Amino acid sequence: MEKWSRAFLLLLLLSAFVACSPMQETKRAVQEKPAASKTGSGHTSSEDPDEDPDTVTGTAEISKDSANGASGGRENGANDASGGREDSAVDVSEEKGDGVKHTDEVDKNNPAGQINDEAGYEDLIARYRAIVADPSGFEDNDEPGELGVIETARVIGEDAVHEIGYLTKDLSGDGIPELVVGECCGPIHALYTMNEGKPMFVVGGFYRSYYAYMGNNHFYYCGSADADSVGQGAFYLSRDGTAMECEWFYFTEMNSEGDREVYYNNTGSWDPEESVKADMTADEFDAIEIVCGDLPLTPFSS
Repeated sequence: MEKWSRAFLLLLLLSAFVACSPMQETKRAVQEKPAASKTGSGHTSSEDPDEDPDTVTGTAEISKDSANGASGGRENGANDASGGREDSAVDVSEEKGDGVKHTDEVDKNNPAGQINDEAGYEDLIARYRAIVADPSGFEDNDEPGELGVIETARVIGEDAVHEIGYLTKDLSGDGIPELVVGECCGPIHALYTMNEGKPMFVVGGFYRSYYAYMGNNHFYYCGSADADSVGQGAFYLSRDGTAMECEWFYFTEMNSEGDREVYYNNTGSWDPEESVKADMTADEFDAIEIVCGDLPLTPFSS
């Protein structure tokens, strides 16, 4: 009886050992599963030396493909939007149908935006040509601008047609050309602009009272109001070219003691009551020098 009891006990121990081995393997599998899941999520871990390199590489490749796909979508979207804008711009240009090129080619062909032609000024240019050729035939003329040209042509004499000329050019920057009539050496005696399709007189001068072009739409004035008053200043054309605006103006006036005093204003007025006394002597006033350039006038002899 005791012998059989020992045999039965030995059989029970053997059965328990065999049953415990699969449980240990299963436990290992359960412990390793989170590591595999962690790798599969794209978060690689250098703490696990048994980690499958193929699994990590595969995950990285998938992420790279996803990124490329998203980037490609953005690029295509940008291209579509850009293409839409380009097509829209072309459509608008075509729909206008006004015969004007609405592209950058307009600016390339005319970078300054100027219209340098004589349209609208033809009759006025022809009249000034006649005045310069024979000023004595216009002695009774009192048109503003023409008086200064008549006087200058009489002083110069028979060479007036070679020394007096004209220029049509947009000086104010509004795209409308002005007409300048003056001496080819610099002094300007008449300036016009176009207003509602017709020439409009802006400013004029005389042989000893004139404007000269300084550049950048600025003009230097030098002249006299009478025997005792001499003035000089800087002026510029208004944006629409219809007025000459004053930037600074100095002039002399004789005081009660017979001495010349210098006055200043920024309106161009010759009235001492509308000006202030300048901190400048008459000699300093006489020493003012302004550098002016010559506009490329076309002589009336051409």
